[in-house]
Amino acid sequence: MGQHAVILDSSRRAARIPHPWLAALPLLALAAASVALDAAPQLPWTVGVAVAAFFLVAGAARAIQRYAELRQLRATADRLIRRDDTRLQQSPFLAWRAGELTKPSRRRTLAHSLRHVVRELDASTLPGASPLNRRAARPYADKISELARLVEDPDTHISARGVLLAESLLTDSTSPLYDRQRSGKIASALVQVERALRETGRAA
Repeated sequence: MGQHAVILDSSRRAARIPHPWLAALPLLALAAASVALDAAPQLPWTVGVAVAAFFLVAGAARAIQRYAELRQLRATADRLIRRDDTRLQQSPFLAWRAGELTKPSRRRTLAHSLRHVVRELDASTLPGASPLNRRAARPYADKISELARLVEDPDTHISARGVLLAESLLTDSTSPLYDRQRSGKIASALVQVERALRETGRAA
């Protein structure tokens, strides 16, 4: 396990964040144990299967419930991180979410998405189904490439808030990259994302 993963796991425990499958593990263990009832000659084999199925369904239901709670916690944390309030950044709860947002796999995915936009802006690339405003965004292809390199560099610290802003720029339909009425704000949006990515001392 890498250093980032260790820190992330520690933050998760400190913040008491639910883990969907760990919550379901006791019930799944009971389901496995129930299969042993088939070995009892006085009981029909269907008893073991029925009991195991009951615990499997209960375990899956608990995992789904915990996953829904986890999604809500992430959404709440993201809203707080976006506020850019340094007083909020010291909690274990936000430290956990910041760790998720800046983990290596998340950074690689974001860098890949940024490079995909750059490829879409290449004049030699045929237009696809993407709503990307290619004409307005094409002059900023180099800046987007710089952001991809920044995000991808494992030796460079980036902030969780910057990751959220970058992802919003790439996925929000109201982003100036897609909304033609806001295309004049592409430059300022890219500057804002870069500044946020380079922030230090915040949720990171």
